[in-house]
Amino acid sequence: MKFFENTGLFNAGEKAHSSFVFSKVALFIYALVLLTATVIMLTGCGQDQIAGPSGDESLFKGKSGMIAFSSWRDGNSEIYIMNPDGTELTNLTNNSAFDTYPAWSPNSKQIAFVSNRDGNNEIYMMDADGSNLVNLTNSSSDDQQPCWMSNGKQVAFVSNRDGNYEIYVVNVDGSGTTRITNNSAGDGAPSASPNGNQIAFASNRDGNYEIYKINSDGTGFTRLTYTSADEYDPIWSTNGDRIAFSSNRDSFWPDVYVMNSDGSDVIRLTTNPNGDYPHAWSPNGKQIAFTSYRDNNAEIYIMNDDGSDKHNITNNASTDDYAAWGK
Repeated sequence: MKFFENTGLFNAGEKAHSSFVFSKVALFIYALVLLTATVIMLTGCGQDQIAGPSGDESLFKGKSGMIAFSSWRDGNSEIYIMNPDGTELTNLTNNSAFDTYPAWSPNSKQIAFVSNRDGNNEIYMMDADGSNLVNLTNSSSDDQQPCWMSNGKQVAFVSNRDGNYEIYVVNVDGSGTTRITNNSAGDGAPSASPNGNQIAFASNRDGNYEIYKINSDGTGFTRLTYTSADEYDPIWSTNGDRIAFSSNRDSFWPDVYVMNSDGSDVIRLTTNPNGDYPHAWSPNGKQIAFTSYRDNNAEIYIMNDDGSDKHNITNNASTDDYAAWGK
């Protein structure tokens, strides 16, 4: 799940999903978490195959195919990478600041992420080994939720630099920041289509959070979901035919759903009373990485794209979330 939070820190608890930030429920939960002082951060090429944890799914190993994620296992939120089976864990950031929300570049050579190391939330970029750190946004505003465009030359992100949260794109050299959405409501959680033509996102412009898509030049706005619930976390599938998303349409906390990219044929993939949030599709499009609270803390799970074979790949007492799957 994803979060808007205009402070020097990120979201207090992954359950305080950004789709609930502006609801009374979220404000209540957020206040409770603050009182307990639990601060949690704010969503290819040659591949060698290894057997998945279940033995019947192909996973990918190596720099192209690794999962990047954020974790508090070392005391503060850092960016880590690991194989899809949870092995070869590496801390890439090693910084006293809050580093979170990793996003792989299309060629898996770089990772965009969010950090407050310069005093406020900014979008940074680093090589896949953690080197060559660059601040892309250099703004006094709250910049979050990076998402690479398929051309590898731009990063979409969310910012309140113009007063409310909107979606922007910036060139990877930090130039050419362009506003994509322009609405008085909150727009967030951008996810670029594989062909680069569209951006799926969440917005409360119609009262509650719903999933929309827009052309990458800001034209062609289309609403995809129509419920009274909160729909968030849109994630395009590898081939662009489907979009995974979170919704609380059938329960208090969100579960993971998938739909066709035109909004049709919605299918529920998880049934968890504690909340599940999708983050990434596997390179072969057959699996989905998601964050789940089913073990009473935030862990990263993988499941097949039909909802079967769910397994925990982090198994750690700390908060692990915001998985990004390299190609």
